[in-house]
Amino acid sequence: MACALGFSNKLMKEIFLGFAFDEQKAAELLKYSRVGLQTAANQYQMGFISGLAREITVLSVLPVGAFPRGNSRICFGESRGASAFGEIRYLPFVNLLGLKDATQARSVYRALRELLDKSGECIIYVYSLYLPFLSALRRLKREFRGVKICLIVPDLPGKYGILRSALSLGGIRDRVEAKRKMKLASVADSFVLLTETMAEVLPKRPYAVIEGFLPQQEFDYSNKREPKTILYTGSLNAAFGVDKLLDAFAKITDPDFRLWICGAGGIQSTVEECAKKDSRISYFGFLPKKEIAELQTRCDILINPRSADGEYTRYSFPSKTMEYLLSGSKVLMYRLPGVPEEYFKYIYTISGSSADDMAAAITAAAKDEGFDTRRGEQIEWIKREKNNVAQMKKLTELIK
Repeated sequence: MACALGFSNKLMKEIFLGFAFDEQKAAELLKYSRVGLQTAANQYQMGFISGLAREITVLSVLPVGAFPRGNSRICFGESRGASAFGEIRYLPFVNLLGLKDATQARSVYRALRELLDKSGECIIYVYSLYLPFLSALRRLKREFRGVKICLIVPDLPGKYGILRSALSLGGIRDRVEAKRKMKLASVADSFVLLTETMAEVLPKRPYAVIEGFLPQQEFDYSNKREPKTILYTGSLNAAFGVDKLLDAFAKITDPDFRLWICGAGGIQSTVEECAKKDSRISYFGFLPKKEIAELQTRCDILINPRSADGEYTRYSFPSKTMEYLLSGSKVLMYRLPGVPEEYFKYIYTISGSSADDMAAAITAAAKDEGFDTRRGEQIEWIKREKNNVAQMKKLTELIK
C-alpha cells in the first residue's frame, strides 16, 4: 500500500456512491432486465460498505441496460431500499441512450451537493470509472475544497480491459470513453485497486489493494456434492473462455460427467445450442444468488475458464474466486497474474492453453478423492483471511 492520505483527524461524513442494490430491489430489477444483473459488482460494493463497520450514506444508480435492448423500463424514479448495512438511496434517471448519462450525472451532482451543503468536509467512496460519476465529481470538487474522493477501480478501460472490435461503433465508443475515463480519474485523491499493477497506469495517488470481499451468502455445506459435475457461473462472454469450456467438455467422453452453466449474455445462444445437442449439459439461465449457491455446494468442480491471454488479465481479479472457494467445492482455473499467489494453495490449475489441456485438468481434478480432507481448511482460510472487516483494514492507513 502506498503512503497514507492526509485527512484531518476529526470525524468526517462518509458517502458511498455506486451501483449497489438490496435483495428486494434485485428481484424488481430482474423483472425488467434483458441482460441479467451485475451480482459480482454488487457483492464487492456491499462488502466494502459492510467492511467499514460504521454509519455511511449510500447513494446508488441502478445498474441497468438502456431501453429497449437492455431493459424494458424507460424511467427510474427516486426510491429507497433497506439492507443489512442501512438505507440505500436510489437516484432517478431517464434510461434512454443519449439521456441516460446526462440525467445520471445531474442526479448524482444534486444529491451530493445536497449532502455537502450540510456536512462540511467529506470523504466520498466512488465505485468504478463511470463517466457520469466522474463528470459530476469534477464539477463538485470545483465548488467544495473539503471534498476528498477515494475512487474504487474494479477494472481498467481501453487496452487494459476487454475491448470490442475497433471496426465496430461499440469499439470506437469504447476507445473514446477510455481516454476520457483515464483523464477524469485524476479527480481522485486516493484509489482502492483490485491488483497492484493497476497503480502503474493510473494517476499517481495513495492507494490500497483490496481484491475482493466475501459474498453475503449462506452456503449449505451439508449438501451432497455430485461427482464429475462441473459448474460455471457468470457472464457468458467468449473473452472469459466460455466457448473453450464447451469445446473442452465435448472432448470428455465419460457419460457420467455433467456440465452446469448459469449466466446470460455473450454467446448464450451457443450455450443453449450445445445443451440441446449434449444431454450432459444443463443451461439454467440467470438465477437468483440463493439458487446459484445451492448449485455451487452440490457440484464437484467450480471452473473459471478465463485464460491468462491478454494484457487485461494483469489488471483484473476474478471476483468469483472468493465465492467459489467459500462454497466448499473444488476450484479450477488458470494461474492468472492478477490473483495473489496465496490463493493457489487451494485452487486446481489448468496448464496449457488448448481445449485438450482444459479437459485434462477437469478430469484430473474430478479424480482427486483427497479433496474432502482439505475442504474444511479451504473454507476456514477464506473466511478468516478474506472476510470484509479483514479486507478493509487495508484501507485504514489510507484514510486515517
